[in-house]
Amino acid sequence: MDVLVSKAMSSIASALFEPILKFVWGRAYTQHLWKDCFKVAAKSSDFDQDLAVHLASAPALERLMINTFKADRSVPSASDFAIAILFELLDRGENSNSQFSPDQIRHLAVGIRRHWLNGIINSSALQKRFVSIRDLHPAKLIGLDASCLNDENRLLGDYKEIVKRYFSSFSTSDSTETVRVWLPDEEGVVHYDECLRRFVEVKLNTSVGADRGFFRAGFDYSIERTGDRLHVCFLNTKTSMESGHFGRYSVGRATSHVLWAR
Repeated sequence: MDVLVSKAMSSIASALFEPILKFVWGRAYTQHLWKDCFKVAAKSSDFDQDLAVHLASAPALERLMINTFKADRSVPSASDFAIAILFELLDRGENSNSQFSPDQIRHLAVGIRRHWLNGIINSSALQKRFVSIRDLHPAKLIGLDASCLNDENRLLGDYKEIVKRYFSSFSTSDSTETVRVWLPDEEGVVHYDECLRRFVEVKLNTSVGADRGFFRAGFDYSIERTGDRLHVCFLNTKTSMESGHFGRYSVGRATSHVLWAR
């Protein structure tokens, strides 16, 4: 009887905890692979490896990792990686003196993407997950949108255009509201008068929220049709989606994890 009870308890425990362990292990392995891609790509791109690994955890880059496994998001291109890398460097003041050339950024971006997709291909678990979500083998995407050529140098050298391209990429096809992202000038000041103001309009689904990396300190946000400005923004640590409370209106749902507040 004791043996039967022991076996039954073991089966129950296995049924309860095995999915949790698989999830935890899978998440840890994905994070390890992701960071390793940055380290390997940095080495071959003459880019600081410690900084590259640090960038792997930055919101703009985490978003690309997450979106790789989302059916309603495009698989990130090499240009997406380049823009996200440069945005984070500029946002942190790491490239204020142009210490990293557009060529370095391009080579790093292409390398990270290639190693990332190859890592997914070589992992049976990640490959299975990718195929189940996208109904497409990742090998078919290795050469698609994989280039980041010299003609991108002009874009990568233009801070204003980088910021516009970065925020514009958050628009979704199932949007329900337009959010204005107010951009600061070279001194970090956000202007609202017609002569000096600069903004990007992003179309979002208010029931879902925004991808990771949308709500950033130093920028301002408002609902386009009403002018209501952002009061506080949140991160959902389970879905990795961000949300914002604009007074009368919200984009996404509030959580206990506050990113920043006015």
